Amino acid sequence: MNRVAASFALALACAACGSAPGSSSSLNGGDGGAQPVFGDSDAGTVRKGCENLECQQHDRNTHVSGVVYDPKGTVPLYNVFVYVPNAPLDPITSGPVCTPCQAPASGKPLVGVATDAAGHFTLDDVPDGDDIPLVMQLGKWRRRITIPHVQIGKNNVLNTKLDPHDANVEAVLRLPKKQHEGSPDDNIPLIAVTTGAVDYGECFLMNTIGIDRSEFDQGGRVNIFDGVGGELARPYAYGTSNELFGDAQKLNRYDTVFMSCEGAPYDRGTGYDNVKNYLDAGGRFFATHFGYNFFAGPAQCAVPASDPSCKGPADFNSVASWAANDGSTYYSPPYLVDQTFPKGQAFASWLQNVQGGTPGQVDLRQTRGDVDMVAPGKATRWIYSTGPGDGNDVNAYSTLYLSFNTPVNQPSDSQCGRAVFSDVHVAGTPSGFCADQDPDYAPNLAALEFLFFDLSSCVQSESKAPIVPPN
Repeated sequence: MNRVAASFALALACAACGSAPGSSSSLNGGDGGAQPVFGDSDAGTVRKGCENLECQQHDRNTHVSGVVYDPKGTVPLYNVFVYVPNAPLDPITSGPVCTPCQAPASGKPLVGVATDAAGHFTLDDVPDGDDIPLVMQLGKWRRRITIPHVQIGKNNVLNTKLDPHDANVEAVLRLPKKQHEGSPDDNIPLIAVTTGAVDYGECFLMNTIGIDRSEFDQGGRVNIFDGVGGELARPYAYGTSNELFGDAQKLNRYDTVFMSCEGAPYDRGTGYDNVKNYLDAGGRFFATHFGYNFFAGPAQCAVPASDPSCKGPADFNSVASWAANDGSTYYSPPYLVDQTFPKGQAFASWLQNVQGGTPGQVDLRQTRGDVDMVAPGKATRWIYSTGPGDGNDVNAYSTLYLSFNTPVNQPSDSQCGRAVFSDVHVAGTPSGFCADQDPDYAPNLAALEFLFFDLSSCVQSESKAPIVPPN
């Protein structure tokens, strides 16, 4: 029996043991029967009808706090759900599922809270004692660790153990680098990434967010497909981008699809409908630059003339004022974060925390001008520019990052897929397998990281604060 199972077994043995609590982060009232009953004081009171770790909640002032980082252990993450489970976790299966949240928070969460824009969380009313399990989850990203000891009546601060390779990195709390890294419950979404001629999505996944190199081998969680004219130096290729997009069954194996810019808008054949159906079924799709042809229609790709490769479905055409095939256009700074909605405000704070600089702005490289305004109520603008592009109106607004939920014409509570479009290039390397990346592109990669992890979060109306996964 492992330590966590033993902990649950020990808790089960104390069916009539004493405890107190319940706080703003308490989520469970036992098995759905009798609700907890507390005495007049915070400590030493009795909870009736408790089960498992619920029986070890003895003091409302027992807290666990810390910061959750990306798999690399260097960048704090926003909106990660952190919780103490009160039962074993369910497995997470791969492939799209049409629910607002890609995966539930299983294990009967006892107390839980989401990280803020600094990646920080504080859990209240935490069970005290030895071997307390803690889960960090964002969509299908999940990691479970065991806290050796939680001291009663104290704020138990984690992230105090430093990475032995870098004394500046707090490495205790992070999402997994590997599938089943430290526990069978640890999960990385199954990701398909197509290589680009100018963008290197696979390098972003390995070098920037820190997925382990072994996950790019055959049988790993990151499956690489050769883009048209894309980078070919890699450990294993699962086929071509056209084979991925042209095969609905293959596409629907994946939780997330990352399409790197291939240097031109190539015709995808049946891929346009396949991607739409994948998204409407609950998939997650990230496309950069010339990937706009999955969204825009022929008349929206009219510079210098109508582009027959733009075959995005009509409802995708409607999410924004696409002005695509305008690859020569570089829009000028400042590049502004749209802070008119809750996540946009968090994004601005997160960027300030991670990058510094002028609040509400980000210093981007290699921007394009293929989108003007987004359609209110259909898409969300994350970063935009009011500066002029080559041959464009000085007063024009260019949207550089946008997202939209699918099915597009359904109310938000009936949507389950999400697409992100970036009109900003991702730095990579043209030789070897992701040997290095240009440090000048750090702002691009920071913005990309926020939007990439947000892609996994629960689908909802962006006019509201983030929701946590159901349990």
